[in-house]
Amino acid sequence: SSSTASSFGIDSSTVVADATACFNDNDCPLWEICSNLYCAKQNASCTRSECSNFGECSYIDSSSSETVSTCYVGDSTCEISCACDSGRFGYTCGMDNATYVQKSRVRQKLVENLLILTEGQDATADIVASWLNLLQTLTENSDELSVSAITTVNSIVQNILDSSISIGLTADRIEGIISVLNSVLKITNVVNAEGRRLSTALYDEKNLLLQYINSVVDDMIVGSFAFTEVTSQFR
Repeated sequence: SSSTASSFGIDSSTVVADATACFNDNDCPLWEICSNLYCAKQNASCTRSECSNFGECSYIDSSSSETVSTCYVGDSTCEISCACDSGRFGYTCGMDNATYVQKSRVRQKLVENLLILTEGQDATADIVASWLNLLQTLTENSDELSVSAITTVNSIVQNILDSSISIGLTADRIEGIISVLNSVLKITNVVNAEGRRLSTALYDEKNLLLQYINSVVDDMIVGSFAFTEVTSQFR
């Protein structure tokens, strides 16, 4: 079908093997469009407009963050990434320096307050859950986290892991840790002056993830595989 589709002037790299003939987009599978009578994949939009007109857009592998040549709409294995111009910050380069500094200071203060809670409160199942819920909220907009804030987040995650072990919580009760680590690791895709310094603050993520995997192992039923259990939730 690809050779037939090429005769209609369609780039064969975007046409699915055994492509479906079509008259309009409704004839095609989800995420595909009807182009010259054949269903075809379409690349996700990746221009400076995706970077607030303050950066260069590229496609990256969602797991390795390595640059890839294509990223089709609906493909969860890849995503767009912005290399921000000097003085611009955020996933979409939407913050100038003053905005970034203001937001990062607020977020820094909030995570510092949470760290104090995790160090001072007596851990119970409900208390640990409240810490984790708050941490998930504070790391949702992770491009507002400074290097110092990331270090603080790592300390909070460590305290949650330690407290969970001490009171006998099972891994499923703290699986929100995965979304926190995902959020923090997502910052590695932000390429700007701040982002390039983040690599030194992200070293602990590997150890924290390994600790969580070990807690999953302890809770596993026979026949389960820890790597599968965790990677099904991890980016």
